[in-house]
Amino acid sequence: GSLYARVVRDFWPLYHSWPQFDLGHRLMFRFDVFPLWKFLSGFGAPLLGNLQSAPFHPARLLFFFSFWKVIDTWLLFRVFMSGMLVYGFLRWRGTGWSGAAFAGLAWMLTGSITDYINQHYLDVDLLLPLGVWLFGIMARRRSFTPVIWSALVVILSFLGGNPTSTLYFLIFVTLYYFYTIYRLRMDVAGGWFKFFAAAGLAGLAVSALLLPFREFLAFSWDYHPEGVG
Repeated sequence: GSLYARVVRDFWPLYHSWPQFDLGHRLMFRFDVFPLWKFLSGFGAPLLGNLQSAPFHPARLLFFFSFWKVIDTWLLFRVFMSGMLVYGFLRWRGTGWSGAAFAGLAWMLTGSITDYINQHYLDVDLLLPLGVWLFGIMARRRSFTPVIWSALVVILSFLGGNPTSTLYFLIFVTLYYFYTIYRLRMDVAGGWFKFFAAAGLAGLAVSALLLPFREFLAFSWDYHPEGVG
């Protein structure tokens, strides 16, 4: 059977993520409707507002094809590309090719990735090597181009549809960025300006996602609070 449908650790992708992804695609490309409302859940529920529906993530374009024929290729491809980004980042940092290759392979085979390979939040988690790479470049260069690229990777992390993963992603890339700024004794004022410029561009671009999410969060319910489930 499909790697996506195989329950490795969690049934979430098959019974929750896939129906939302499919619905978002159908609304946008078959009915020309903005994916704001999930009308198939009881009397209706927010679709875009839950953020996890991730209707604008590039991976949702897989629904243009025969989904079950291409999804496993996507799952493996995104892991491979993330491993290559680890390799590229470490080579950029001066690590030898063998050490960088081993690190990339170790990253791809880590238990958190192999056990949860079919989870949608890996669309965000696997961006971490690219994030620290681009933010590291932004810390070292004075041009505005790295600011734009850093904003784009932050936008992609929001489009991935997992608030927790995005929060961790932002924490890690922010810490690495300012560690680089202060360790290399770069222009601190300029570093803060570039950081807020990237954050501002990203925030503006994803406001269509964040505003419905903020509205939904006030009255939403989940099974994560302490003492529940």
